[in-house]
Amino acid sequence: MLFQKMRSVLFLSLIGFSLSACDTFKSGTSGATFSDPNVDKTSPAVGHSYPDAESTEVEVDSVVRITFTELMDIRTLVGGISDGEEIPAGIQLYSGGSGNQEVFSVNDKRAQQIEYSVVPGVGEDLVTGNPIDIDATRIILRHQSGRFSLNTEYTVLVSEDVTDLADDPTTKDENEANNLEEVSKIGFKTEDGEWKEASFISFLKQGENVGDDPVIVEASQFEPSLASNAVGDVLAVWLQGNSAGSNDSIGVWASRYLPNEEKWWMSDVTASGNTNVQRIDNIDLTTNAFGAKITLNNTGKAAAVWYQAPESSDIGSIWLSLFDGSEWKAAEMISDNQLGGDASSPEIGIDENGNVIAVWLELDGSDQRIKANYYDASANSWLLNPLTLNAGLAGDAKQPSLSVTSEGFAMVVWGQEVSGVFQIYGSRYLKDINPGWEDPQKIDSLTLGSASKPIVAIDTNNDAFVIWQHYDGQRENIWLNRFSGGVWGNAIQMETDNRSAAIDPFVVFGPENQAFAAWVQTGSSEDKLNVKSFTIESGWDVDADQIRVASEINKPSIRFDREGNAIAVWVEGFPLGNISANRYSKISSNWGGTFSLEDISNKGGAVTLASLLEDGRVLSIWSHFNGENFSLVSALFSD
Repeated sequence: MLFQKMRSVLFLSLIGFSLSACDTFKSGTSGATFSDPNVDKTSPAVGHSYPDAESTEVEVDSVVRITFTELMDIRTLVGGISDGEEIPAGIQLYSGGSGNQEVFSVNDKRAQQIEYSVVPGVGEDLVTGNPIDIDATRIILRHQSGRFSLNTEYTVLVSEDVTDLADDPTTKDENEANNLEEVSKIGFKTEDGEWKEASFISFLKQGENVGDDPVIVEASQFEPSLASNAVGDVLAVWLQGNSAGSNDSIGVWASRYLPNEEKWWMSDVTASGNTNVQRIDNIDLTTNAFGAKITLNNTGKAAAVWYQAPESSDIGSIWLSLFDGSEWKAAEMISDNQLGGDASSPEIGIDENGNVIAVWLELDGSDQRIKANYYDASANSWLLNPLTLNAGLAGDAKQPSLSVTSEGFAMVVWGQEVSGVFQIYGSRYLKDINPGWEDPQKIDSLTLGSASKPIVAIDTNNDAFVIWQHYDGQRENIWLNRFSGGVWGNAIQMETDNRSAAIDPFVVFGPENQAFAAWVQTGSSEDKLNVKSFTIESGWDVDADQIRVASEINKPSIRFDREGNAIAVWVEGFPLGNISANRYSKISSNWGGTFSLEDISNKGGAVTLASLLEDGRVLSIWSHFNGENFSLVSALFSD
């Protein structure tokens, strides 16, 4: 009976009821103190955890489990508000290896999900010291997305400030709870992914008449454009023959990729049936569409843009279709050039509010101009008249490149003819001024030769890089300039190989504003794909990494995941047509070996890629010539 009573007292002390207001008794005559044997003064500890410390190859869809040696105060574990005071979370997931590190930066913190439950445990009787059955708290922690990232080191820190339930609620100015004696760390590394076998994408479209069964798409498909966001939406648009006839017109078609199901579906995820593709340009047009591109924000809204002549017209105009998250809206013309010259080369971007910026080239008299239009999502309207961004500059514009941030900041760059040669110009868009676009500024500093193929990328600080190639009279070289603090810096040459031309520049930012610049260094018998890395702390590396040598290399592209790993893809071979890839590991700070995605008779081209949920999975698609027409092929990098 005495033993049962002691177990009851212990249980009550553990769950925080009927606690003594102090942990000692004191005699008024002798001044001696006597400990109260019924008060819990034992510090809690982490009894068991999964994964084991410093585990490797941990599956990305697994969880972290932490079992304490007793019942814990949940508020100190998950955080929250108590009596008007904020209690910080005592358990936190970080990106990075544990080592001896107990303090991580804010940028290392990762969003998490925490579940907790009560499980059976073994404790110690406070009087006898014998083991007894008790209740204990178990925590299950996941990444907020539900999956950890591939090839990433993580650390879960359990703060020494987390406490058990020994506090007496009747004492307001004293906390008798016991806390962890030291920080507990659980470090682990996740598995890496691999490329799955490439396969043709089977597209089914609606039959010609309502009620007809879906039919397999047999028409040529080419020039795909992919867009993805952090929450798992992946949309693709491409050019496709509308009926597979020999004199078929080319339209713009769209589909959605479902990452977790690994399949293509209608853009509306709630759609039923077997069709997984739809035409989004004006179905009444019999003219050809060109240059389709897509942009997507984190709310699932998207916009696709292309150029196409209206019926009974030879003048190409800019067309756009908006996607509201479930439905593509009717295509509309957003240029007003039908009484003027051709419009072409559209670029597109969207912010988190669904506002859309489009820029393009348009022939105005004898000069190519940079035109821009803006869609105000709140007003559901476009500008009455598109703006001309380079009206004050004489000469042609060419090759615009646009980058738009989630906050609505934008930068467009292009080649501008000045005194017979092309130089790089740019204009910044600020949403809080009218008309938004600043006057064009010259970005390069060279006056001899001619510049081309500019690419712009913006980081989370609204700073930007622009990279381009410049012909100096003998060969093409790669140049770059940085926009920071509201001003352009001095252009720098990225390579100094004066033996051959450097072409096809590309630049991209990562999640912590690190960046990669890539280009192709040509040679008499082989090309080299070079990549140079940038960090805010160290700037650009002195030397570039040579990640591929092949007979010919064309149009490299790179995407980061949320942890700083990256994948590059490109077209190679002689003749061009093989699709290859390489993977960058943040942990080793190195590029791996080349992986061949397709080497079937040199038939691949127009390769693009998109990150899936930013967790390291990557989808790549390209156009493959099968001898009769072009078909889309995809390959998945995944666990």
